Amino acid sequence: MSFETGVFPVLVSEDAALESLSPQVRGGLNTSSATPLHVQLSDLMRVKILSEDWKAGTYILSEAEFMAQYGVSRGTIRKAIQSLVKEGLLLTQKGRATQVISNTVRHAAGNTVLSFAAALRDGGFEYRTEVLFKQVVPADQAVAEHLEIPIGSDVLFLRRVRSVSDRPVVCQESWSNLLVCPQLEEADFENESLFRRG
Repeated sequence: MSFETGVFPVLVSEDAALESLSPQVRGGLNTSSATPLHVQLSDLMRVKILSEDWKAGTYILSEAEFMAQYGVSRGTIRKAIQSLVKEGLLLTQKGRATQVISNTVRHAAGNTVLSFAAALRDGGFEYRTEVLFKQVVPADQAVAEHLEIPIGSDVLFLRRVRSVSDRPVVCQESWSNLLVCPQLEEADFENESLFRRG
């Protein structure tokens, strides 16, 4: 039994990135890749949504802004957006800007929320996990209330960074109840999923 207290996008210097990228990969899209551009664009958008860089309730870029930033056609943008509409992440309405409606992906067959790692896997991403901090600590009042355990109970605090294509994308912080998951602190969370264990 675990819960996350934070999922934070990892910020990088965009100025340096734009100057160093060749035209083939400017904006994060690779025109020489076998992967269609609308798939690459939807993947980039999905990461922004799942990392809460684009929060639920906010509006994404306009088609004109996408065209200017990524150098793609209107048709490519619309295909990318539609794939995320089908995943329940975006909402499109005629005459209005496209809105982020959820920061979690759900299984197509039900209502089970996917972990961020699972969402990356389902999106076809190759990602790497780095554990920055892992320690057993006593639960304070807020953590104890969330996990429904006595204050002072042992919990595992975990801070991890997810990277896609060697680029840090999101930093996650989580607390896990060791009363129901004993010896969880011994797991290798760079290669194992917290959701599968918890």
